[in-house]
Amino acid sequence: MKQPDDVLPKWSIRFLNAVCPDYLAEEIEGDLLQKYQFDIERYGARKARKKLVWNILSFSHPSILLRNTISFRTTQTIMLKNYFITALRASQRQKLYSLINVAGLSVGLASVLLIGIYIADEARYDRHIPDAERIYRVGINETFKGDEILYSSTSAPLAAAMQAEMPDVEAVVRVADIDNPVRYHDKAFIEKRFLVADSNFFEFFGQDLIEGNAKECLKGPQKIVLSRSAAEKYFGYKGSGESPVGKQLIVGRDAKLTEVTGIFEDVPAATHMKYDMVLSMESIPFATNECWGCYGAKTYFKTYHQKGTEEIDRKLDVFAQQRIVPGIEKDLGISHDQFVRSGDHVSFFIQPLLSIHLQSNLTNEFEANGDIRYVYIFGITAIFLTVIACINFMNLATARAVSRAKEVGVRKTMGATRHGLIPQFLMESLLYVFVAGVLAVILTYIALGPFNDLTGKTLRLDLLSNRYVVPSLIVFLVVVALLAGTYPAFHLTAFSPAKVLKGNSLHSRERSFLRSTLVVVQFTISMALIVGTMIIYKQVRFIRDHNLGFDKENILRIPQTYVLGDHCLTFKDELMKHAGFANASFAQALPPNILSTVFLKVKGSQQLVGTYLCAADQDLVATMGYEMKSGRYFSRDFLSDSSAVVINEACAKLLGVEDHEGKQVGFADDDMYTVIGIMKDFNFESLKSEVQPLAIFLNPEVNRTLAVRLTPGDMQEKIAFAEATWKKYANGQPFEYSFVDEDFDSLFRAEQRLGTVFAAFTVLAILIACLGLFGLITYTAAQRTKEIGIRKILGATAGQVAVLLLSDLVRLVLISFVIAIPLAWYGMEQWLQSFAYRTDFDLFSVLIAGACGLLIAVGAVGYRSFKAASVNPVESLKNE
Repeated sequence: MKQPDDVLPKWSIRFLNAVCPDYLAEEIEGDLLQKYQFDIERYGARKARKKLVWNILSFSHPSILLRNTISFRTTQTIMLKNYFITALRASQRQKLYSLINVAGLSVGLASVLLIGIYIADEARYDRHIPDAERIYRVGINETFKGDEILYSSTSAPLAAAMQAEMPDVEAVVRVADIDNPVRYHDKAFIEKRFLVADSNFFEFFGQDLIEGNAKECLKGPQKIVLSRSAAEKYFGYKGSGESPVGKQLIVGRDAKLTEVTGIFEDVPAATHMKYDMVLSMESIPFATNECWGCYGAKTYFKTYHQKGTEEIDRKLDVFAQQRIVPGIEKDLGISHDQFVRSGDHVSFFIQPLLSIHLQSNLTNEFEANGDIRYVYIFGITAIFLTVIACINFMNLATARAVSRAKEVGVRKTMGATRHGLIPQFLMESLLYVFVAGVLAVILTYIALGPFNDLTGKTLRLDLLSNRYVVPSLIVFLVVVALLAGTYPAFHLTAFSPAKVLKGNSLHSRERSFLRSTLVVVQFTISMALIVGTMIIYKQVRFIRDHNLGFDKENILRIPQTYVLGDHCLTFKDELMKHAGFANASFAQALPPNILSTVFLKVKGSQQLVGTYLCAADQDLVATMGYEMKSGRYFSRDFLSDSSAVVINEACAKLLGVEDHEGKQVGFADDDMYTVIGIMKDFNFESLKSEVQPLAIFLNPEVNRTLAVRLTPGDMQEKIAFAEATWKKYANGQPFEYSFVDEDFDSLFRAEQRLGTVFAAFTVLAILIACLGLFGLITYTAAQRTKEIGIRKILGATAGQVAVLLLSDLVRLVLISFVIAIPLAWYGMEQWLQSFAYRTDFDLFSVLIAGACGLLIAVGAVGYRSFKAASVNPVESLKNE
């Protein structure tokens, strides 16, 4: 026979008293005691006590158990209600504290929401495609003499070979993208989102058509399917009324009549392959091209099941060795063993569809993809902002310990336990966080427009469209509330009522050290963000001002000039009659859009070199401002230039050509060109890579792109003249243009946006940290009121007292600065490594960041410090 107090812990007795008090009043004896002793031997005392609690419940009368359980739950409901009311009253009594906390938390949470929406958008690319997990893209890796080029395009016969020889492959489709002129009556545009695809394109990607048959719409030449937007643009299609299906568009440089065979819904923005028109593959010669070394379309394949692709990888390697390499060996006139010994290789590789947007930056991508590193950067920034906001709450809560101490002491004296008080303070934390969460959602809606402008996206916060959004948001808010409120709850409830009510000081080195540590963490993060922002902007400015090796300013690029037909030269000559046009040149492509590649070798050598290729007329150097290192450029005075080539320094180095005199290079021994000059290196692609090898061949009849060097000033008038001249010869084809310097700037739009967004979140992080400092200095000044009064009576000035209050803050900011430097250096070094041409992590930027952080911190609390120091000491000491 035993008494309950001898067996059960206090929490168990309180629980059983609430549920079945009548039974627990009796002694524990009989079967219960026997079972309890048996459980001790078998499970140990701790588990035996838990089992005893449940055994007592099971032995209780069911009606009593039910009635008291309901009573217990009612009691718990009343307790929660009281917690909420008490938390609400506490927040009303401390309006400044509540305002600072809610403001800091809401700004931090809104920033995290914006970043979360951005990351979610980046992560959902191509996930709308059915069976996306089973879809892959094939790429090609060509490495010659250490120069590696990765292609997203492959050869035409690869698709049929994979379908025929790989049992694990369910379907294969080829897709190519081109800029194509399209016209319908008086409506003419150069379509940028234009694809050419195999007939199974819509079936492969699981895309239904609004009109037309997905299986038949791309079968046969000159068949085209339009998006809803394109159908509306050309035919005024609204989804009802007369259908454009069956009508004909004029498509391509050859102006072929092409039948509209279907309409599809506009593709989502979150896809790496955006398109408004899809032309049948049979409409272009590439469809029947049997050349394995000619890359013109991207090849996608779908497997039957989600498992490893090792067998497909092995078979693709066989394809490369048996069908691509022999052609290269034949051109070189070498054996397979000689090719292998040279160290050069060609191979296929596989990319999962869902990884393309964030992890692929190959030659001939549909568009500039995202970067997984930027997702990591924004994710880390979101964590930092959350930490800063939580630190604010913790710092202010512990700083208020003195004002809350007597409340805790009185509560404990009246019988409250620590376990009963902890939920009270956690409820306060939840109240602040959920109010801040509501405000954060409102702020997010307001900020989405400017944020979309910064990121170039069309993000939106739709709480109702996805059933996981609201629950995820609630869970996140609860986690933040626990992170922010757990320590203050345990800290505030640990006070001894005897000490508190006697008026003993609650100050301790441990608490001061904790608050100082939290401030250091806040400003370390803020300082690191400031340094990171400055380095990003410095790198963007460095790229923008970098000498590319030619004068990129005032060069007008007019693409698709082949649509002028026989009037190309007439158009060029008429432009040159205008005083505002200094030079003009036709070229296959202009920087930064030189994409064609070939393999060259020196005559008599067996070593191939992968090089970029450009065909141009004799005016290219004068127009673009390229410089020759040795020799000369093409001239109309030399008819032999038709069999000549000009190479850049990078190409000469790879080929081993130190002097152009007497050197011949070409594609094979029977296809050689005389090197007449070596051009100084210039950047013709992204500055993330070194200058690549380039060979320029003469082709006076090339008419893909016209470069025009303009004189400075009045650009709009010159563009208007060029457009008017174009319309005279273009037969209704649209006039498009760009400037070469703007084309280069567009390559680094992602970095520019990163810098702007990073700066915005840095400002928010500093704002949140400064709000916390303002609150902290307010409570610090309140706690030191009597000290300030005594100092002023003894002769201290307001300025001296303010410096005293600020001295600790300045010390903490300086410590943060020292800690932030290596962190920022490491992070920025990792980012800068992606650039071949990069700025330095210099001391000046670091010092500027430190000075900014210090000035911001002092500015945030300086006024409050001087105000506290200016209080009349009579008011401070009148109660003494």
